[in-house]
Amino acid sequence: PCARLRGPGARRGVTVPLAGPSHLSADGRRLLTVRTGGTAKLWDTRTGRELLSFKVPIGQQARPRFSPDGRRILILRDGRVDIMTASEP
Repeated sequence: PCARLRGPGARRGVTVPLAGPSHLSADGRRLLTVRTGGTAKLWDTRTGRELLSFKVPIGQQARPRFSPDGRRILILRDGRVDIMTASEP
């Protein structure tokens, strides 16, 4: 499955692959996806550009979330929470 994203003023949408759980930031500008193989990616919803990619330890299915202020990424898995900065390159 894929998500079709269309930013403000964009003529065409952008397609982002979804192969696991995902979470949209509160402002709608970033999408966090986690693939079942253990790779998490942060996407710019306006351009479809990958902003960040990192490995998530494999265990029970990881659930990605943004902190309320959108500055941190939370990965909930196996009864624990991994926290990292949601910075863009």
